[in-house]
Parts: sequence; C-alpha cells; structure tokens
Amino acid sequence: MMIDRHMTHLDGKPVENWYPGKPLHSPATLAYRLRLEAEEAKAGMHWVDKLACLLDTPAVTQISALVVGNWLPEPETGTYEDARLMLEALVVASDRLRGLTTLFLGDMIPAECAITAIPQSDVSALLQAYPGLRWLGLRGGHGLSLGNTLHHEGLNALTIQSGGLAARVVQEITAGHAPALEHLEIWTGAAERGSTVTIDDLAPIFFRCPFPRLRSLAIRNSAISDEIAFAMAHAPLLEQLSVLDLSLGTLSDIGAAALIESPAIHQLQKLIINHHFCSPGVVAELQQLGIVVEADDAQEEDIHNNRVDGRFIATLQQYVPV
Repeated sequence: MMIDRHMTHLDGKPVENWYPGKPLHSPATLAYRLRLEAEEAKAGMHWVDKLACLLDTPAVTQISALVVGNWLPEPETGTYEDARLMLEALVVASDRLRGLTTLFLGDMIPAECAITAIPQSDVSALLQAYPGLRWLGLRGGHGLSLGNTLHHEGLNALTIQSGGLAARVVQEITAGHAPALEHLEIWTGAAERGSTVTIDDLAPIFFRCPFPRLRSLAIRNSAISDEIAFAMAHAPLLEQLSVLDLSLGTLSDIGAAALIESPAIHQLQKLIINHHFCSPGVVAELQQLGIVVEADDAQEEDIHNNRVDGRFIATLQQYVPV
C-alpha cells in the first residue's frame, strides 16, 4: 500500500467504505471506513453525523475493525478541535461499538491533507473507553497525546505514523503500561517537519523496555536512523525481538555496520531497511547474516536540496511505501 492511496487492508482485513443506508453484511470480517467526502462537507454534513448513522445500523455491535478517514470539514484548515470532536464522538459510541478490536485514525492521503498537517488530540479517553482494543493506528501526530502515559491492559499493537513527531509522545509511550504490547511502530519524522524526538527519548525502549512481550519494533521514517541502529546494536532489547524495522528513514553504511557487528542481530528473524542509503556492499553483508533482510528502495544522497548530509526521510518524497 502507498500512503498516497487509501488503505486497502487493516490488520489483515479488507477495508470497505461505508455510507449511510449501506447494510453491514460482514461486520466481523471486514474493516469499515468512515470518511467525510468533499461533497458531503459542502452540503453541511459532519463526520460525526455519519458516525451517528452508522450507530443506528443493524449489526453495528459486531463491527470489529474501523478505519476513520477524513473527518475534517476543510482539510486544508483542519484544527485540533476537529480531532477532539471526532474522538469524543467515538468515546460516546463505545457502547454501540463494543465489538471493536482494531482502529485506525487518519486514513488521509496528501490530496486531502499532508501527513504533517493531520491534527490529532488526546486519545487517552479513547483507550479507556475501549478496553477490548487490540490494534490502534494513528496518522498525523500534531497535537497527539496518549495522556500523561500510555495505559492499556490489552493492546497488542500500536502504530503512530508522523512526519514530525513530538518527543512528548515518545516519552508518554516509554513511561507507559501496556503489558500485552507485542508490536510498536513509531514514525519519528524529521526536525524540518516538526520532530523533536532524539535518541535519548527512544533509549528507554531500547535499554529498559517497559513492554515484556514486545517482539516487533519499528522506528520508521526517521532522520536519526543511524543513531537508532547504533543504539539497538548495543541494546538488550535486540535479543528480545523477532523483527526490527528501520525502513523509510536515513540508514547509511554507518548504522548498518553497527548492526552487522552486533552479536545479538542473529536473534532476529527479520530486518527491514527499505528506503535506505546503504551501499550495495553493505547490503550484501546484511543479507549474509542468516536472517531475512528487506532492503529495497535504495536512495542516493541529495546534496542539492538543503538537506543535512543529503539524506531524507520517505515522507519528504511523493509517496511512502508502508
């Protein structure tokens, strides 16, 4: 899937658009997308109006997966208030959506709203309202908060896709309590797009991981991929993981070499570095480690575009493979 296309699957389930009047023919096996169309917004409809219609539909309590697409009446001028109202409506709807286990907020493409401009808000009340939630994905990042700390007893997977994530969000994760978490995915982004995340913010995950069941870690779309690779090469967490994903970022031969020299790298089942700046020789060394290595979409440094050291994250391009 490309980020310039709407999601086609969510956690293995096909995504199908829902509109008022449409029956829910497979609520347990499909992921339904609820998005505000431009024509609907022009007619005065709001996303919460469509949600209200969905809640009145027979079998709504059997919906297990929901994709929230565009909720902004005017995407180019969307506000945190728009995000807050969307989240409040979902919290109120929790008694009707009691079968929900999988939720993605922000399935918007650049033609609707740039990833760096998608507003989010505090999702802590949402997490509390849906104790049965197992998979949560969020796209955007600006205004996002998990509360003072991430807290959810049953969450298995958390994905945050951002072009410029605030360090505060990472700190809320590292201070969190999510004992069932097995997959954690964070797109840190780049400082030029608002990211304030440093290696010090991520270090608690690497060196004193608060998630005992974590098996898959993805720190993607990051301008500090080499620093992350070096830290992971020396981190106790590497021995705990099955999958390490550093794709969409700025990984170079320096970071890759640190991974190659780490004895714990052989504990992995898969290393993913798609969209990287490694030389063919170093990629060949990675592929000789005896683990599965995905290293597609090699990039060349762009020294003519005002980018530090010529490397760039994937969301600074036209599309992002995710």
